[in-house]
Amino acid sequence: MAHSGSYDYEHVNPTSPYGTPFDGTPSMSRRPSYDYQPSPAASTTRVVGGRPDSQTAGGLQRLRPTLDKNHSTYFNGSTTNLATENDYMIPERDSYSEDDKSPYNVDEEDASTVTGSTPETKSGFDNRFSTTSSFGREYTDADYVVREIAKHDDIALMKPWKRKLHYMAPLFTIAAMGGYFTYYAFRIYFTVDAQRTNHKTYAMAWFFIAAEFLVALPSFFHQMYSMLAFKGRKRPQLRLVGEAVPTVDAFITCCKEDVDVVIDTARAACDVDYPQDRFRVVVLDDGADPELKKAMEDLSYQYPNAYYFARVKVKGQPHHAKAGNLIGGTDFVTKLPGGPGEYIAALDADMIPEKEWLRALLPHCIRDPKTALACPPQLFYNVPDNDMLVQSLDPFVHVMEPIKDSLGVAWCTGSGYVIRRSALEAIGGWPTGTLAEDTFTSSKLLGRGFKTAYV
Repeated sequence: MAHSGSYDYEHVNPTSPYGTPFDGTPSMSRRPSYDYQPSPAASTTRVVGGRPDSQTAGGLQRLRPTLDKNHSTYFNGSTTNLATENDYMIPERDSYSEDDKSPYNVDEEDASTVTGSTPETKSGFDNRFSTTSSFGREYTDADYVVREIAKHDDIALMKPWKRKLHYMAPLFTIAAMGGYFTYYAFRIYFTVDAQRTNHKTYAMAWFFIAAEFLVALPSFFHQMYSMLAFKGRKRPQLRLVGEAVPTVDAFITCCKEDVDVVIDTARAACDVDYPQDRFRVVVLDDGADPELKKAMEDLSYQYPNAYYFARVKVKGQPHHAKAGNLIGGTDFVTKLPGGPGEYIAALDADMIPEKEWLRALLPHCIRDPKTALACPPQLFYNVPDNDMLVQSLDPFVHVMEPIKDSLGVAWCTGSGYVIRRSALEAIGGWPTGTLAEDTFTSSKLLGRGFKTAYV
């Protein structure tokens, strides 16, 4: 849970309505900057990462964008390889929406051609994308270099003496449960006393007493299990270094959020400290907003690994909300050059990831092949000091989730996490039978014998 800096887009194009900088040919290993200030009306959360002190900020250059001569793109139904590095061209991004007039759109009456949540045409996707890999060379786990920066990943957030409080977990649990059962005993005692005094039977009172007990029962078992947290949480702070890194598809799920909010997140995701030829950023727009699509096309001038996708929603068929959006994105990247990434990362529309986001999470999956999911905490920069509603989620971030992690049952935090694609496929893909697809995903992973991590 190490904290790091933010991003710098001070040198932006003044003519761009979204503040999109044009910085020339994208580098495979960009130098990070840590002074970026997101729009006050935009992003509301930040995914925690970390950064080595040796990294320095780099300025943005105002150059016309170019693409690598080997970067394949699709124009007018045919595959074209850019001949020279001076061919100023941008790859057309694939999108599907109700209003899309392309031959790849599926009308409602042609619903039989829809497989899952990704539309297929008679000719399929083979003629739309090049077979040239967009991920470059392939690496194995033996090629990855993981360094241990600190013995504890929360070294920047927790004082050493606080880390010893986990020894008191059984005492806190017994005290909390003792207080509850004391209250429950008084509740029953006074209900019985009222019946004796008034010579009546209060059936509804006993109904609510029974209902309250049944509601509290799962919490009781959870608290008893939490007593085992006295063993403590031992998760080191790791960093993935070098250019040999796993491939990642980073999804940004959105539906009718403000365009500047989503673009802030997409730009920050594209600018993480990670080789550009090893990850994609895909905005999954469930609102099929043409303005957002245009903004993503503009952004892809700077970042050729930025994509936009809007799935077709057929009337009368369940859309499965966010889970359905993730299913559509997962199917979409399989049709891109190079195929899908080894990992999937997910961000909400208002998430600003830290520079070391991927390099901080992936090592925990690389070190242990059974670890299928790594989740970061979420920090909020617009929460008032007198936060009476606990909007900062401090109890969850600093107490509940670390306890779950120490017990090996960390929940998926819903945004900012990375998940091993092969493990996701092993549990049958994104679950659609619940509104909380994130926690259900982590539960299914644990049920299949995989591990989860809270970093």
